Amino acid sequence: MNLLELKKSAIEKVKKAFINQAPKAIIQVQIIDLFQHIKYLKGGPICYFKDKNSEIQMLAHGAYEVYQDISETVFNDNEIIFGAEKFPSKIDNQNNGYFFKPIIVYKKSKSTYDVNIEINLNYRLLKNKKEFSKFIFHLSDLFEFRNEMERKLPKLKDVIEVPEIDDWKSKVEKVTKIITDNQKIVLSRKKLISFEENVHENSILENIPNCDGQYLFFLKPNQDEYFISVSPERLFFQENQNITIDCIAGTRPRGKSSSRDKELERELIHSKKERSEHLFVANFIEKEMNQLCDELLMTKAFDILKLSKVQHLHSEFIGKLKSDVTPSKILKKIYPTPAIAGTPSKYAIEHIADIESSSREYYAGACGYLSRSKSELLVGIRSIHVRSNEVHIFGGAGIISDSNYKSEWNETEQKMKNFSFLWER
Repeated sequence: MNLLELKKSAIEKVKKAFINQAPKAIIQVQIIDLFQHIKYLKGGPICYFKDKNSEIQMLAHGAYEVYQDISETVFNDNEIIFGAEKFPSKIDNQNNGYFFKPIIVYKKSKSTYDVNIEINLNYRLLKNKKEFSKFIFHLSDLFEFRNEMERKLPKLKDVIEVPEIDDWKSKVEKVTKIITDNQKIVLSRKKLISFEENVHENSILENIPNCDGQYLFFLKPNQDEYFISVSPERLFFQENQNITIDCIAGTRPRGKSSSRDKELERELIHSKKERSEHLFVANFIEKEMNQLCDELLMTKAFDILKLSKVQHLHSEFIGKLKSDVTPSKILKKIYPTPAIAGTPSKYAIEHIADIESSSREYYAGACGYLSRSKSELLVGIRSIHVRSNEVHIFGGAGIISDSNYKSEWNETEQKMKNFSFLWER
């Protein structure tokens, strides 16, 4: 089916669904790479989600309704919501995030080119033929695909470290003086890269790592802004009353040889500092989730998670949720975790707002999709945030009482290397 036939077929199926008051119309097509399909979409918003095992991919396009806070949303039985909650901040009185109920959702499972395109019909908004006619015009625009030529990155203008290393040293040393042995504050820094022209997503998508073992998330709330994360960390996966939560904290780089890689792994496993940092997160998750679950088990403890640039200590919890627990209740209870904020959480967040010079926005945010029966959110680390001609590349490190600023700087540098193609040219 070519793109012109797809548009015609979609509108015909939607008209039939409207007559029968069906909740959605479904078309099956073949798309080789759903992530790269973003290049051809017109209009927005757009949100792409791939789970860490590459079992499912979803691409949401167009919005019925937009929310700045997940607590504002009301889930009906067949509805799904995509977007991201921002990291809490006192800076600039920012909104809490960006979520939307999509018009179109492309769904693809592993090892197949078949894609189901679901076009949702929201009868609360499509309440008469006049509103439905307006919707058909808008839907027609969403199925107008770009004939996109390959784009190259614009000319690099500047790379600024925020903060610079001397300022980072001061911030780390300040934290080590105000915390006790059982406290932790996660500090972040970024590379602010500016280009001569606006950075279109089509000049970046081909270079984004897309592999098993890590999520891939893309959110474009408007024409001049988008956010991409290749996070290894699941915040939570919930299906009916079952929940799975990751605990990832403690880092070493990958070795250039197998023997060096194994040496760094042993160093990570036996590091008192890294194990202590990991326990902060694991203990927090266990404590908070015991209040939401009838049953909770730790299924992995201090395993090694190996990624392309770094390796982490990794633990995992699975549980049975109490009957009245909703996705928004889970989010409120466990987010942000000590892995991205610190512990105690409220204490850490207050100090982050005082110490860091700018808002993290979607970096370390809660990103993904939610519905009544099934939800999955990742932690938006290993990420970039693009605004017009500026690219913000983030990395964070957990600071405890005996942290060394150089080691933490090097750790954050390793975490940014997924996007080194942006400045190493």
